[in-house]
Amino acid sequence: MQKWTIRQRILVSFAAILALMMVMGAIAYTYLVHIEREAIAVQTDSLPGVYYGMQILSAWLASYALTQDYVLQQDRAAKQILESKLQANRTSQDNVITKYETTITTAKERELFETHLPPNPKRQNPVKELNLLNQPF
Repeated sequence: MQKWTIRQRILVSFAAILALMMVMGAIAYTYLVHIEREAIAVQTDSLPGVYYGMQILSAWLASYALTQDYVLQQDRAAKQILESKLQANRTSQDNVITKYETTITTAKERELFETHLPPNPKRQNPVKELNLLNQPF
C-alpha cells in the first residue's frame, strides 16, 4: 500500500465505500422485505380478527342488554318484540362468529377459538332458555 499512487488509494477507498454501502443497502432491503411481510400479515390476519372480535363483543353486550330487558319486562307485547330482537341478535352473533372463524390461520388460534367459543346446541332458541328462567318456583 505504500507504493500505491494517490489515484490508486482514492480509487480503492472509493470502491471500499461503495462495497460497504451496497452491503448496507442489501441489509436494509432484507429488513424492509421482513417489515412488508409483517405489515401484510397484520392487514390480512390481525386486523380482520380484531374487527370481528369487537363485533362479537358488541353482539354479546347487546344480547346481555336485550336479555336483561326481556327478563325485567312485564308487558307481553313488548316481550314478543324483545324475543324477535334476541333471535335476530343471536343470528347476527352466529354470523360474526362464522366470519371470525375464517380469520383463524394457526393451530394455536384454532385451539383458543374452540376453548372460548365451543359449539353449543342450546344456542338455537334463547327465548326458551329465558322462559325457563321466568317460571315461578
